Amino acid sequence: MPAIAPIVTFITVKIQEHPLADAEQLASRRAPGSVFVHLGKICDLFRDTERFYHGQQRQPHHPVRGTDHRHRTARGPYRCGLLCRTARFKSDVRTVTVKGLVEKEVKADEAVWTLSLRRASDDLRDAHTRLSADRDAVNGFLQKQGFKETDITRQPTRTVDKLALEYGQPQANERLRYLVSTAVVVRTKNIELVQKSIGSTEELLKAGVILDGEREGNAANPRYVLSTFNDLRPQLLAEATKNARAIAQQFAADSGATVGKIHSANQGSIQIFGSDGNDESGPYSPTSTPMKKIRVVSTFEFELK
Repeated sequence: MPAIAPIVTFITVKIQEHPLADAEQLASRRAPGSVFVHLGKICDLFRDTERFYHGQQRQPHHPVRGTDHRHRTARGPYRCGLLCRTARFKSDVRTVTVKGLVEKEVKADEAVWTLSLRRASDDLRDAHTRLSADRDAVNGFLQKQGFKETDITRQPTRTVDKLALEYGQPQANERLRYLVSTAVVVRTKNIELVQKSIGSTEELLKAGVILDGEREGNAANPRYVLSTFNDLRPQLLAEATKNARAIAQQFAADSGATVGKIHSANQGSIQIFGSDGNDESGPYSPTSTPMKKIRVVSTFEFELK
């Protein structure tokens, strides 16, 4: 009966993968308590399948060793090759689930400062000329403050023709047709120099350079970044594990047990807060401070002996 083989294989694999199919695996994995599995339904499935293909014609068959003979019928034993009875398993593994908390204050090691520029004019060439002059003035200002040329990056120029917009029309009081914008980005390890230079931007205003105060995505400007965060992650998780084990030992001591190996673990949440208490975990957080606090909360399940 070649058509039955795929069905038999499918059901057998599912039973083997189920944690209740192996008593030894169940005893080593599940928490205390009794678990009941009734395999008679599976045997019924094999019986109905055979009836369908053989017209309820049964071939002589010797019972499989280990088959419970109480489940025979007038048509003969089930030919599923399984122990068709109600099985009972019991696990002796005890566990305790706790959360490990660790907080660490760190200082940002990189600053990203964006100086945005914008000019408007009815003459496109005039707008670009004035914008280029503003950009040169900003570059000179930054170099005067002590930034290296490798710290300064020029962003592409963006041009908007208000009369060519697909949606919306320019307002009656808008006299200038073209709007051009660009930005100069400073990325440096010298955080103190950035903080000092921000207070000196008045020199640009006196030179006629207007800095665009609009922030992309309402992100903080400048942004103080912790570029070594991935290097700190293993250390933080190790400290969280140590903290969780200490808490588990307190629970174990009350019950007269000892803490064993980790049964399961979940890294949980990792958050970054500024010195003002605001959440800076997102890339476009509205605030950013040089001093930060990293908080890790992980969940662990320990075996109890």
